[in-house]
Amino acid sequence: MTAFSEIPYETALIVGAGPGISASFARALASRGIKVAVSARDPDRLQTLASEVGALALPADASDPVAVRDLFVQTEARIGVPEIVLYNASGRVRGSIVDLDPEAVRRAVNASIQGAPFDAGQEARARAAGWSFLLVFRNLRDHGFGGEEQ
Repeated sequence: MTAFSEIPYETALIVGAGPGISASFARALASRGIKVAVSARDPDRLQTLASEVGALALPADASDPVAVRDLFVQTEARIGVPEIVLYNASGRVRGSIVDLDPEAVRRAVNASIQGAPFDAGQEARARAAGWSFLLVFRNLRDHGFGGEEQ
C-alpha cells in the first residue's frame, strides 16, 4: 500500500468542496504538489478554499449532469485530466414532508445519490482512453464525518 505522502497522482478534482473533509483533503493534496480543482454550488465559499490552497475554483451544481460533465471538461482543460476525484456533494431539504418543495427535494437527491454515477461515468470514459483515475469516497457527512453542511 502506498503511503499518502507518496501518492503517484498529479491532478485532483473535489466535487462538493466545503470546509470539512473536502477542505482537509484539498490542503493535503496541494501540500504534496498535486494540482487541485475544487467545485461546489456556492462560488463565494468555494473561492475562499481555492485561495487558501492555491486551487482552481469551478462552481458547479452536482445535481445537474450537464454541469458535472462540463466540470470534468473544464478541469481537464485547465489543470489536466483529474486523476483523483473526491465526490463529497450532497443536498438536504429540511422541513415537514407536507411543506417540502418537490423540486428542491429532486435537486438534493440528484446531488446526493445520482451525482456519483455521473462521476463514475467520467471514470469509465477516462479508463477507456487509457487514463489512470482514482475515485475516492463520497458523502462522508452522511456517515457522521466532516464539517459544516454545504
